[in-house]
Amino acid sequence: MPKAQSFRGAINKLSLAQQVSLIKKPEEIHQDLLSFSFKYLELDNEKFELPCPKAKGGYLQEFLQRTKGYCSMTASELQNSQGKTARCHKLAWDDTSESGGFSNLNEQLQQLTPWQISIGTNNYGRVHGFFIDSTFYAVWIDHDHKLYPSKK
Repeated sequence: MPKAQSFRGAINKLSLAQQVSLIKKPEEIHQDLLSFSFKYLELDNEKFELPCPKAKGGYLQEFLQRTKGYCSMTASELQNSQGKTARCHKLAWDDTSESGGFSNLNEQLQQLTPWQISIGTNNYGRVHGFFIDSTFYAVWIDHDHKLYPSKK
């Protein structure tokens, strides 16, 4: 008997309550997957202002497509990725144009490790923020590489 049929047979022998207990809830399925939060996004920072919606050949679409793709990964997978598609690494403030770090955040959040995540190729820049568990909190969307101006 094929495995699928034997599995279904075993499931059918369970009570309805037992069958329901085997079904994972959405929060259990996605609990470890990366999510993005824009709770701390600085929208009024002139240096990291958002691009015009029509700028750079569909920047908003590329940004959303890339962040959507990252949401199928765990935070650990993204943080440890070394490929060209997913580039994510910690920031060293002394190497940036913002040695004061995320100064708009409260002291507790400023103590968290800052990260940057690539948004496609060099044409689309990076998003800078921090992780708390499996959530990445975006602080700056850096489409023009202004945090690392020499890297553009």
